[in-house]
Amino acid sequence: MTWTPAVLEVVEELVMKRRWLLDEVKKFERKYGIDSQDFYEKWSNGLLPEPDDSEIHGDFVIWYGLIEELRRVEQELRKMLKELPEEKVPGNKAPLTGQHKQ
Repeated sequence: MTWTPAVLEVVEELVMKRRWLLDEVKKFERKYGIDSQDFYEKWSNGLLPEPDDSEIHGDFVIWYGLIEELRRVEQELRKMLKELPEEKVPGNKAPLTGQHKQ
């Protein structure tokens, strides 16, 4: 795979989606006072009781789904970046996958 305009577009879309997902999960973290990693692990392992309140239960289901999608997007980004050669993007002086060299 090479850095074609189509590949760059996919990467940009994934990055934008990741940003949106991060913003959304942060809203739930603030609302419920728990970070998403803790929530995900506890909810996945049945360590959080099922909420009686349907709104809270709905929030938990949505939050869990957002985290799942965030993980999928991040995995896809890692996969794409790993498969792409370490080359410069037009207009960028540093390689995308390596350390910035001075």
